[in-house]
Amino acid sequence: MGRLFEYTKKMMNDIRATFTRFASVPLLLTAITILVSMLIENAFSESNRQIIERIIFSLIAGVLFGVALEFLCERFDKLKKNRIVLQLITPIFSLIYYLLLPSDSKTEFVTIIRLIVICFSLFAFYIWVPSYKNKDVFSNNALAHFKACFISMLYSLVLSLGLIAIYFAIDLLLVKLDDNIPAHIFNIMGIFFFPIYYLAQLPDFNSSDEQMLDKSRNASIYPKFLEILVSYIALPLITLFTAVLAIYLVKIVVTFIWPVGQLGPMILGYSAVGLFLYVLCGKLENRFSQVYRKFFPIALIPLVLMQLYSVFIRVNAYGITESRYYLILFGIYSITCAVALILSKSNKPGVIAILAACFAIVSLIPPVDAFSISRASQTGRLENIMTQNNMFSSGKLTPKSDISLIDKAEITNIMNYMNQMGHTSKTSWLPSDYDHYRDFRLVFGFEQQYGTEFPGPTDNIWYNGMIDQSQPIDIEGYEIALRTVFHNNTFGNNDFELGGKAYKLNITYLPNNDVEISIVDSTDLKQAEVTLKPMLEKLFIEHKPNKGLTIPPADLTVDSTGSTLKMRVILQNVNFRKETGKDVDEINGDALVLVGEK
Repeated sequence: MGRLFEYTKKMMNDIRATFTRFASVPLLLTAITILVSMLIENAFSESNRQIIERIIFSLIAGVLFGVALEFLCERFDKLKKNRIVLQLITPIFSLIYYLLLPSDSKTEFVTIIRLIVICFSLFAFYIWVPSYKNKDVFSNNALAHFKACFISMLYSLVLSLGLIAIYFAIDLLLVKLDDNIPAHIFNIMGIFFFPIYYLAQLPDFNSSDEQMLDKSRNASIYPKFLEILVSYIALPLITLFTAVLAIYLVKIVVTFIWPVGQLGPMILGYSAVGLFLYVLCGKLENRFSQVYRKFFPIALIPLVLMQLYSVFIRVNAYGITESRYYLILFGIYSITCAVALILSKSNKPGVIAILAACFAIVSLIPPVDAFSISRASQTGRLENIMTQNNMFSSGKLTPKSDISLIDKAEITNIMNYMNQMGHTSKTSWLPSDYDHYRDFRLVFGFEQQYGTEFPGPTDNIWYNGMIDQSQPIDIEGYEIALRTVFHNNTFGNNDFELGGKAYKLNITYLPNNDVEISIVDSTDLKQAEVTLKPMLEKLFIEHKPNKGLTIPPADLTVDSTGSTLKMRVILQNVNFRKETGKDVDEINGDALVLVGEK
């Protein structure tokens, strides 16, 4: 009991010291935890929710920046003297990051990728910076970070599961509790406790204080179980995997049949794991580790060259996308690391971290960033296809319907990608208010084409229909008109008022692959609801798939009447998959929703 008390006391002292050492970082983590808790409680409208998410993104970037800044101050004495003042830069960095974030919801995927890359680069930097001009420190640093992360993750998980078990016991046996409590527990444990305790275990690697030196020595002690795991399990396994890839490379050279698609991600994963193990075994002096450090960089180069050639085959056929960009960049990074490790006399792995930070930053700097190059590549492909079909000339697009199904499918695929990545707003020859699902046919002259031929009765059929805009829509008896989109499990909800009461339009993807559109009041009680699948099944029978499919508004309309409200859903565009003998699924589209009092 005494040892437990002493350990708990030491842990609390380390956590308390973390609040002083990293200054603004715990404050940012507290803010993130509070905001996520409010999101869990649905405390914001849909428009405000997007703002809060962008604030959270900026605070996350600020946390990593604050940690990197602290390790930078500890490494250089001149900066350390002004450490408290410099820590004020962290919230300023978060503010600037927030102001630079795009407000367009279409760019959310791009925003998340950028955040991941920035956080990764900051993480790689602050692991490396204490070892600057002191290469022997890096292996100890990396091991200390790995141990701290693993222990913090384990403690956070055990505490979370224990608290949730207590919650369910109280909820089942004593009194009914709020259903959101488990989410709040994971939020506090994962977003606040885990990083705080992780930082609490990290010493000042450049300190000369005897107590801190003792903490550094303890943090860099290699656990016996980890040495066995790395040296006698992980390294032999990756060596066998290297042998398989090498044999496959020989097979390719003999047959000259290059793989397409699957090889790139496989070797990327192999390279990432291999470099990670190279860092982990940097302190080990057993025979397995020595042989691995000597031969892995040499084996890595031809395997990554094979990966790059495979990716370039895809690029030549389909252009550059963000995923292919990062496959190419990681391949170049892996070769650079391998060459640096081969040429280095000491074979110290610190170069792996600093190069990772540099390459990650490069991927975000225009005009060589992943998004600019991908957008230019796909826009160029699109313009070439349209030029060959006499649709594009002198920067102007002319709608045309009589082109091949192959070209229609290519144009559709490229435009779907560009819309998903938010690139359409930066394409000069598209209308400034271009809506992909509403305006595609008007701009290009044909319906979106999801394949190069219309399947037979035993195949999957992609059904795509659009409302006949030449026919009027009946809106009599309704007071509110709402526009909503549902696509790949993402959707737009709307808050509105009617008769002095607050309501919300909800889009829900049901477990049976149906889509439910409903109106709920302030207590989340449904006042009106419809599901789309019955209407779409009827639509498939009465309007067989064909080119240029337009459908009368009456056939795309479904009504619902509740106790206080009535609702009319009018689909504007819809596409779904229909397989022989099965219900429709993968439903996407957009709709006009009319709401009125009963």
